[in-house]
Formats: sequence, structure tokens, C-alpha cells
Amino acid sequence: IITTRPDHAHAHNALGYSLAERNLRLPEARRLIQRALELSPKDPFITDSLAWVEYRAGNAARALELLASAFAVRKDADIAAHYGGVLGSAGERARARAIWREGLRSNADNEALRETLRGELERDERVLLLGEDLGVYGGAFGVSRGLLEQFGASRVRETPISENGFTGLAVGAAVGGFRPVVELMFSDFV
Repeated sequence: IITTRPDHAHAHNALGYSLAERNLRLPEARRLIQRALELSPKDPFITDSLAWVEYRAGNAARALELLASAFAVRKDADIAAHYGGVLGSAGERARARAIWREGLRSNADNEALRETLRGELERDERVLLLGEDLGVYGGAFGVSRGLLEQFGASRVRETPISENGFTGLAVGAAVGGFRPVVELMFSDFV
């Protein structure tokens, strides 16, 4: 896309973010995302991507500046996930939790995540969902709403309140060839 449409900001951003997410070729990732920002300077998602490059490159302070800027423009759950993660790694756990909660409120249903899970469940019968209240309540954050009805209790598994237990179950299932996805209400319990 970049070759045929060099002014396509989201193509530059997508490639740059993909490299950063894999911690590969960070200088190239930075150049691609900076180009995306030149083409779309006020896009908070592109700013978030640049922050992720900076974080991966070890520039946590710059990453936090960029994430704060992106989150101020758009209180999005994905931006909040990065922002909270960088804050948490900097030891600011209470502030990280506050950012995550604010991001979740902005997109409590997280339809993109639910549709991604649905697609993986349809594509691969080895995919399992494990967690508390996944069926009746659709999970703590509504992400699994409707998936129990569509895929059944053998693939969308309600677990007891034992995060360490069902996380261990997921590791064992992965060793056995399954592709488990674990929903944790709060990581503090692990």
C-alpha cells in the first residue's frame, strides 16, 4: 500500500506499529510512524503507536508524554492499555489502574476484541476461552458476551474464582495443543 499510496497514513502506522510490537527494526518503525504523524498529525492512535516505539526503545519518559497526549485526545481502551502498561512498568500502579478503568468506561463492550475472539473461535477449534463469569455475564468487561451461546460450554469455560488455578490450566491446555485465551478480571489477583 505504501508503494502505491505513499500518503496513506494508516499504512505507515500499521507497518511501524507491527515492527514495534515485535520489537524489530525500531528505527525503521519510528520513521514510518513519524511519517504517518506528518500525514495525520492529530491522530491519537498514531501518537499511541509512536509512544509504543519509544517504550520499546527504552524511552519510557517520552512514551509517557506521548501516551498522555494521545489519551487526552481520545479516551480509548487500546490507548489506555498501553498507557497503563507503561505506567505500571514505571512503578505507578495506582495511576495505571485508574487509566485502565477510564479506558474501559469509554468502551466497556470492547466490540473489536469480542469480534476478534469470535473470529478465532470460528477459525480454530483449538481456541478456548477461560475465565470467571464468561457465559451468563459475558465476562467482567462484556468481551465474551454471546460467545457461550454461539460456541458452547466446552469452548467458553466458566472457571471458579482461582486466577492462579485457571491460568495454570491454560498453560497445561497450551502444552496439550489447545490455544487458550484467559480473561482475568483483575491482574492483581494473579
